[in-house]
Amino acid sequence: MAAAQLGTLLSHIRKLADGQGARTGTDRQLLDNFSSRHDEAAIAALVARHGPMVLRVCRRVLHHEHDAEDAFQAAFLVLAQNAGSIRKPEALADWLHGVAYRTAMKAKRSAARRRNHEARLRERTPSTAAGPTWDDVQAVLDEEIQRLPTSFRSAFVLCVLEGKTVPAAAAELGCKEGTVSSRLTRARQRLRQQLDRRGIKLAALLAALCVAESVGKAVVPGVLAQTAVRFGLLVASGGTAAGLISPHVAALATGVTKAMFLQNVKTATLVLLTVGLFAAGAGVLARQALAAKEQPVGRQKPAPATAREDAKPHAAADKDVLTYGGRVLGPDGKPVAGATLYLSPAGGYLRQPSPSPEYGTTGSDGRFTFTVPKAEFGDQFTVVTATAANHGPGWVEVPRGRKRDDLTLRLVADDVPITGQVIDLEGKPVPGATLTVSQINAAPGEDLGPWLEAAKDKKAKSFEIDQQYVKRYTIALAPKVTTDADGRFRLTGIGRNRLVRAQLDGPTIASQQFCVLTRHGKALELTEFAGRPEYGDPGTVTIYYGADFRHAAAPTKPIVGVVRDTDTKKPLAGMTIQSYSVATGPGSSRIVDIVRTTTDAAGRYRLTGLPKGDGYKIVAIPGGDQPYVVTNKDVPASPGLDPVTVNVELKRGVWIEGKMTDKVTGKPLRGAAEYFSLYSNPNLQDYPGFEGTLLMDRPGGGTKEDGSYRVVGLPGPGLIGVYYQRDSTLRAPDRDDEFGTKESSLRTSPYHISFTSNFNALARIDPAKGVDSVKRDVTLDPGWTLTGTLLGPDGKPLTGVRSFGLTGHEWDGEAMKTTEFTGWFNPRQPRDIFFQHREKGLIGVARPPKENGGSVTLRMGAGAAVAGRLVDADGKPRAGVELEVSFRAKGWRYWLDYPPDHIRTDREGRFRLEALLTDHEFRLSDGKDVLPFGGTLRAGQTKDLGDVRLKPAKE
Repeated sequence: MAAAQLGTLLSHIRKLADGQGARTGTDRQLLDNFSSRHDEAAIAALVARHGPMVLRVCRRVLHHEHDAEDAFQAAFLVLAQNAGSIRKPEALADWLHGVAYRTAMKAKRSAARRRNHEARLRERTPSTAAGPTWDDVQAVLDEEIQRLPTSFRSAFVLCVLEGKTVPAAAAELGCKEGTVSSRLTRARQRLRQQLDRRGIKLAALLAALCVAESVGKAVVPGVLAQTAVRFGLLVASGGTAAGLISPHVAALATGVTKAMFLQNVKTATLVLLTVGLFAAGAGVLARQALAAKEQPVGRQKPAPATAREDAKPHAAADKDVLTYGGRVLGPDGKPVAGATLYLSPAGGYLRQPSPSPEYGTTGSDGRFTFTVPKAEFGDQFTVVTATAANHGPGWVEVPRGRKRDDLTLRLVADDVPITGQVIDLEGKPVPGATLTVSQINAAPGEDLGPWLEAAKDKKAKSFEIDQQYVKRYTIALAPKVTTDADGRFRLTGIGRNRLVRAQLDGPTIASQQFCVLTRHGKALELTEFAGRPEYGDPGTVTIYYGADFRHAAAPTKPIVGVVRDTDTKKPLAGMTIQSYSVATGPGSSRIVDIVRTTTDAAGRYRLTGLPKGDGYKIVAIPGGDQPYVVTNKDVPASPGLDPVTVNVELKRGVWIEGKMTDKVTGKPLRGAAEYFSLYSNPNLQDYPGFEGTLLMDRPGGGTKEDGSYRVVGLPGPGLIGVYYQRDSTLRAPDRDDEFGTKESSLRTSPYHISFTSNFNALARIDPAKGVDSVKRDVTLDPGWTLTGTLLGPDGKPLTGVRSFGLTGHEWDGEAMKTTEFTGWFNPRQPRDIFFQHREKGLIGVARPPKENGGSVTLRMGAGAAVAGRLVDADGKPRAGVELEVSFRAKGWRYWLDYPPDHIRTDREGRFRLEALLTDHEFRLSDGKDVLPFGGTLRAGQTKDLGDVRLKPAKE
C-alpha cells in the first residue's frame, strides 16, 4: 500500500520545498481533510508548516541527529493517530510542540537507560565533574517553559518559534491582535520571573530571547519529510506498519499517545530559545544554569521567590508593569506550595463569565510574585485569586492605589462538593448538560449563617441580602461540569460555605441561572425584584439550591430566522442574536442576555436555550464595523416545541465619530459614548425596535488611546452621552446652561435618560438624512483645582499617605506618589478631601476651595483611635471574627470602606482601630450586625468602647 502511494506523495513533497503546501488552508481545515478523507496534500502541508519547529525541538532536547529524526517521525505519527480528536485545531502548533517535547524527552530517557546499561558493561574509570553546559541551560529553560499557561504558550510558539507575525497568529488563534500581543508579553515576563528564581540573570535571558526571535526555521530533509507523510497516511488509513515503521519510532509514538490518554496531561510546550547562541551569551547562561538533576515534566516543585541582587534595576526596567506578590496559606495557616494565581477586575458580568488566565504559582514557602502590563489593568480595582488541589479558592481585593506586594490569600477546606442531577419535566435524566460557575461569593469569616437568617425574612430581596452578606466575590474562575448519562454531576474546588452563581445550559433544555450554597439544605426561592403585575411583569425570583440538588429543566423552544438589510434585503453575516428579556413566571429567573448565537454567511441563525413561553424579546447586535442600529424583536407565542421563526431586518444608521479631550490639558480621555435619539426626531419611526447602542454589548462604544469613539446613531436630532471612566465629576463646558435641569428637555428614545449625572457630557447631534457619518468632539471641563502640599506634625514633607476623594471618585484610598497633590472639584458639588497615614496614625482634611486655583499647605495631625472587645450575647469573647470598617461624612447617605477595610479580633475578642477622622461617623460590621461609633472622637486620644455587642442595622 505504501509503495502504491509513494508516487502520489512525491508531488506533495516537492511542494514542501517551495512552501505551496504550507499555504493551503488553515490548520483546522487541513486536520479535517486529513482525518475525514486521508488527504495526502493535507498531511504534507502540515508537515511542511510545522515540521521545522518539531525538528528543532527534537534536536535541542536530544543533541543527537539520528535520535532527533526518530522523535520527529514519532511526533507526526501521534498527530496522525489523533488528528480527529484535537480539541483546539487552531492551536495545533502548541499541541505539536508539546507532543514533540514529550516524545523527545521519552527518547532521551530511553537513551540514558541504554547508556547506563552500556556503562555497567564497561570498566568504570574516574571522571571529572563538569560544570553546567549550554545543554544544561536549555534543559532549565525548557523545563520552565513547560509551566507557561496554555494561552501564553500558544502565542509564544506561534510568534517566537514559528516566526509568525502577531496579526498572523491572531488570525490562526481566532482572537484579537491585542490579545495575542498581551499574551506574548506575559509569556516573556513569566519566563523571565521563573528563570530569575532558578538563578539565571535577567540580562542574559533577554539577550537569549532577542537571539531566539531572529532565528530562522530549521530545514527538514526531504527524505525525512517524505517518510513522515507516508507513515502518517499508513496510520490514518489503517494500513499495517509492520516492517515499515521502526519499532523504536512506533514505541515512542505509542508511549506518548498512551501517556496523553491515561494521564490527561496538559499540552506541554518546549520553547527553544536559541540556535547557536553567540559565545558570550552562551557562556553567561551556562555559568548560571542550575546543576539540579532533570525531573519529569510537571513533577518539579516551583522554586520560591527570593530577594535578588538585581531587584531594584529590575523594578526600574519594568516601570510599565504592575507587580503583585504575597503568600498563599491553607485553612490551617500553613503555606501552600504550587498554588495557582489569577487576576481579574473587581467587577463581574454574571451573564457571560470570562475566566482569568494563570498568572503565577507559589513556591515551597507559599510565596508568589507576578507582573502584568499596566496597559492591561491600569490602576483599577482588581482581585487576586489562588487555587490549589483539594482546597477551595481564596482571594483578596486590591483597591486602586493599595500595595500589591504584601498580599495574603487564605484557601478554605473543600469538603462540600456540589452534586446533583438534571432531569426534564417528565423526570428523565438529561445527559450532556453543562453547569458553569460564573461567580464565587464568600461571607465574612466564611460563615453563611447571617445570610441564612436574613433569607428567612419573607420580605427579603435576594439582591439586597447578597450585597450585604456575601459581597466578596471572585470572577477569575469559571469551573464547569457536564452531566453524565444519568444526568448526574459532581463539582469540586469551590470550598465549603460559599455561594456560587451558575448557569445551566444544554442542547435540549432551557438555560437558567441560579445560585448554589456549598452547604446542605433545602432550596430557597427569594424575590429579586417585585415586578409590576399591572403591567404584566410578575417580577423575578432567584433560586438558591443546597450543595446536593435535583433540577427539573424545562425544554427549549428554538428561535430561527434570517437577518437582512432593511433596504437591500441582503443577508447580514456576523450579527449577534441574543436573548434580551423574557419573564418565565413565578419560580423562575428572568432570562436576560444569557444565550446568544451569530448569523452565518447567509444571515441565518438558530438560538437555543430559551424556554417555551410568552413575552420574549431577542436583540440583534451588529459587530463593531457594521453601521446598523441595535434592534430588538418580539418573539410570537406558538404551540409545541417546534422552532419559531423570527426574521430580523436592520436599517443602516449614521456613524457618529469624535474625540473626548480634557479642556485644560488638551489630552485625550478614555471613556465611553452612548447614543440617544430625541422623541422629536422625525426619523425615529423608520427604525422600529431601536434600543439604543447597548454600550455593554456592542464593540466600539469605548474610546481608544487617542480618545476617539465611534457609535451608530439615527439621522435627525439626538444626544451623545459621554462617560469618563476616571472621574464622574467632569462636565462639558456650560452643560447645565445648555440643557438646564428639567428632565423634560431630555426626552429621549428608546428610554428616557432618568439620571443626567450618569454622564459627564450630553452633546447634541443632528445628522442629515442620507449621510454616512458625522463628527462630534466632546471637551470635558475638569472644573476647579486645589493644589497642596502635605506636611507631618514636625513641618517636614510627609510621604506614605493615602488620599480619599482626590478626584471625586477615588474613595477607596489612593496611594500618593509625592507629597504634593492636586484635587479637582465640580463647583456645584463641593466635597472634602481626606488624607490618612495609617502607620503613623495621622489624618488630614482639605476643605473645598472657594474659587478656582486655590492652594493649601496641610499639616497632618494625630487621628483618633478606638479599642474594644467583641463579645456575644452571653458576654463571651468572639475570637477571630473578621470585621468590616466603614465611614461616612456628616449628611452623607452612603457608607464607604475605611482602611483597614477588614480587621480580625484576637483570641480574647479584642480589636483596635487607629488614624480615624474625628468628625465622621464610623461603624463595624461582621457582615450581619453593626456597631455605630464616632462623632465624639478626639484627635490623639483613644476611646475605649469596652465590651461590644453588635446589633441589627435597623436597630
